[in-house]
Amino acid sequence: MSGHKHAELMIKLGEIAKTDDEPWRRVQYRERTSNYGWEDCRVFPAWHNTLDYRLKPETIMIGDVEINAPEREVLEQNEDYYVPNLLAKSMYSTSRWVNSVADLRLLESGVVFRIPMDAIECAKAMIKLTSLK
Repeated sequence: MSGHKHAELMIKLGEIAKTDDEPWRRVQYRERTSNYGWEDCRVFPAWHNTLDYRLKPETIMIGDVEINAPEREVLEQNEDYYVPNLLAKSMYSTSRWVNSVADLRLLESGVVFRIPMDAIECAKAMIKLTSLK
């Protein structure tokens, strides 16, 4: 007999509930078959099997724009990662983690993301913060 699909997250949320009386505010959900992004839970999750759930990513502010926080820990060897690139049409560049000096400098600078959209949002926030418009 296998356990509940969302058991690990249920356990984490139970730990959060020990110190937070509204722990669902830290959870997001999405329909597995949908192209839409993650939505914030407004009530305690019902743990439907047709939905995916996750803890909200940590966020940071760049000016008045909130974005998902960059990675803070060393990535796995040969793992792809993404950095904001203000000169590229895509607004990001892809690199592969090899624990190089460049990898570590980018990590220390707070611009390493595991998801391209997070690097794009960071680039947009930087432009908004520093543009002359």
